[in-house]
Amino acid sequence: MADHCTAHAPEVLFRMSQIELNAVQEGVLITDANGIILALNDAFISLSGFSKAETLGRTCRFFQGPGTDQQTLNEMRQAQKNGTIFSGEVLNYRKDYSAFWNELTIFPWRNHRREVTHFVGLIKDITERKLGQASPQEPAEVLP
Repeated sequence: MADHCTAHAPEVLFRMSQIELNAVQEGVLITDANGIILALNDAFISLSGFSKAETLGRTCRFFQGPGTDQQTLNEMRQAQKNGTIFSGEVLNYRKDYSAFWNELTIFPWRNHRREVTHFVGLIKDITERKLGQASPQEPAEVLP
């Protein structure tokens, strides 16, 4: 079942209206084949701090910064070049320059000729998990 959902996720997301897209809990970006952002949802705006107007028409490179791993970016670009799914963890930056970790999955969208025409990115904020910010429980006192 999960493979079926994963295989059809780009098609479902690409055909959504903006209202439906905003109902998705995770951040969503849709780009053309060259990586130009064409659509996004409110969850992405909340996560990044960038407005729709500041995001549309740009590539995702402006979310990258000094801590973004070059190897991960190379893997992402290679998957896009090959028209395959990318899944990984990426350190990106918000409008206020604060860093956030995201679990990113990028799906290629193909036309009826099987040519990649768009990409759909799903972004989940995993900063707390990645940085271990969840406060650990105090160790229990050991009685003799």
